[in-house]
Amino acid sequence: MAKRWSKLKKEIESLFEPGLRLDLHCVDVNKSIDAKNGNLGEGLSMLSLGNSRVNLNQETIWNFPKDFKEPNFEKWPEENPWKYSVTEINVLIRDYIDTPKDKLLSQEFENDLFGLTKILLAADRRISIKKLLGYFKQNPDEYGLRVLNQRASNKSGSHILFKKSD
Repeated sequence: MAKRWSKLKKEIESLFEPGLRLDLHCVDVNKSIDAKNGNLGEGLSMLSLGNSRVNLNQETIWNFPKDFKEPNFEKWPEENPWKYSVTEINVLIRDYIDTPKDKLLSQEFENDLFGLTKILLAADRRISIKKLLGYFKQNPDEYGLRVLNQRASNKSGSHILFKKSD
């Protein structure tokens, strides 16, 4: 049985660098679908969606599905516009937590279609900033770099380490 979101949130956030103001949020959202837009003429129906977001210093830097999905009601229900769900994001977070720390930088998280694990890596106190610098030079990611820069700034008072384009 899946853990409640609050327990999963507490578990993943306990891996973050102390003092890093990075918060994960997940909420259920219900959306009403009109009969003419895809529920085979059955009147209104409810589609349960979810919303996950990551805030850095109270600014949303990653938002699912808002930043990643465009609904396509013309092809629904044959082609569900929300094929990737918040439940899968929760499973991804669980997979991340369960991955041994010495394999995190080499692990291929195949279910991570939207770059969430790069954010988690950048925040993970078990991985040194030096190792993360090498990783992000090879695997640049805008959101991961923002988190890593904030983490490094908190530790040393230094400013931006490098940008995505470096």
